[in-house]
Formats: sequence, C-alpha cells, structure tokens
Amino acid sequence: MNEEEVQKKYAEMQLINQNFQQIQQQVSLLSQQLENLVRVNEALDSIKEVKEKTSILAPLGGGLFMSSEINKENDFLVNVGGEVLVKKDFNESKEIIMKQTEEVARIIGQLEVNLQELSLRSQGIQEELNKCVSELENKK
Repeated sequence: MNEEEVQKKYAEMQLINQNFQQIQQQVSLLSQQLENLVRVNEALDSIKEVKEKTSILAPLGGGLFMSSEINKENDFLVNVGGEVLVKKDFNESKEIIMKQTEEVARIIGQLEVNLQELSLRSQGIQEELNKCVSELENKK
C-alpha cells in the first residue's frame, strides 16, 4: 500500500469516527426520550389508581406546576403533530405511549448495531494503517 492509499484509509477512518460520534449523540437523545416515555407510562399507571376529585400537581414545564383535580373521565389530550391535540381515553393514551416506547427502543437497538459495525470497521482500518505505516517505515 502506498502513501496515497494510506491517506485514503486514514480519511475513511476519520469519516467513520465522525459518523460514530453522530450516532452516539442520537442514541443519547433517544435514550432520554425513552426515559421520558417510561415516566409518562408510569404516570398513566398511577393516575389510573387515583380516585375521582383527588388534587394533584400537574407539571407545566420548567419546574412550574399547577394544582389540578382528577375527573372521572380520565381523558387525555395527545399531541398528534403540528401542535394538534386529540382527545384520547386512558387505554388509547396508554397504547400510544407503549407504541412510541417500543419504536424508540427499536431505533436505539438499530443504532447500537450500527455503532458496533462502525467500531469493527474502524478497528479493521486501524490495523491496516498500522501495518502499512510499519511497512512504509521499513522501506525508508
């Protein structure tokens, strides 16, 4: 392998490493999303056990809460995209959260497989580069 080929391999390894870092960031963000979905699922389970007219603190975001009261309907407003809210009952809401949880977990699994493949490819290129650099040094 000549110096030009070594440079190409090195550039390929850098590209793989950049891709690896991007995927790691995606996995991190998706893991946070998964944790949030798990918490929402747990909150739904706990709300089902709460009796009608029970006062609760409803989070509004940014550490801000509002005193609320549970009604018998237990209907939820679900964001379906484009800031459009649709009324769903408990079971429909639970199903939506479970599907989202499964989808995010599936995507994380795929990304982790991609990370393993990239890692193996990077290791292979690194070994090739080490061998080529040694050969080039021996020629000098």
